[in-house]
Amino acid sequence: LGDNLLQAKGQLENTAMNDPLTQVLNQKAFLGLSAGELERARRAQAPLSLIALDVDNFRSINEQYGDTIGDDVLRLIAQGIRDKSRPYDGVGRHEADTFLLILPGVIGQDAEKIADRIIKGIRNTEISLTDGTALNIGISAGIASSAHITASTEIETLIRRAIEATLQAKRDGGNQVYTVYI
Repeated sequence: LGDNLLQAKGQLENTAMNDPLTQVLNQKAFLGLSAGELERARRAQAPLSLIALDVDNFRSINEQYGDTIGDDVLRLIAQGIRDKSRPYDGVGRHEADTFLLILPGVIGQDAEKIADRIIKGIRNTEISLTDGTALNIGISAGIASSAHITASTEIETLIRRAIEATLQAKRDGGNQVYTVYI
């Protein structure tokens, strides 16, 4: 009975923290983790970067192939992000097809290298439908990077700026990285 209770408790904690589709942190859990990382960077006067990753043309994938294929794409994207990031970086699903990655101790060009590695990894992943049709998945990344976290820096601001940078990457043609420094 005790083992069953511990197992059930672990499953409940997993459900409360993880996005059920992608198994990365859900929005609430990611915000909590990121706020802690922001505070740690503030105290240590260390750099911090946040990457927003967004699937290019995701709406058209859903419209053309259906939500089931769209869900499969999101699962593969989440796995690709986890595979190409450091084990201690927080990965979360922000909304729909937007993922966030908090990078403690990372600034500018190093964050760009991580984002490029993720984009290349996903681009090199072969995704095909049961009929053999290949799906070419593009992903754009926006980075909000700060060399020095101040008392007024808020995690919501970093997220907003990273998402704005992602939109700029999409405007510039997609499947690339755009960085803003805060």
